[in-house]
Amino acid sequence: MYKELPDATLIKLRCLLQQLQHGEISADTLQKNLHYAARVLEAVLIDETNKLVSLKSV
Repeated sequence: MYKELPDATLIKLRCLLQQLQHGEISADTLQKNLHYAARVLEAVLIDETNKLVSLKSV
């Protein structure tokens, strides 16, 4: 379910970094995108943790 999200989020973060380095991004936009990236990483962590717990239960 989340396989493509980390890759897309990584690309987005790298793009944000480039925009930040060139002064092309507002603080509000940066904050919103960092919040989104944190939610994606949290969702992946929860999903992977649930998979590990399921495997240990078998």
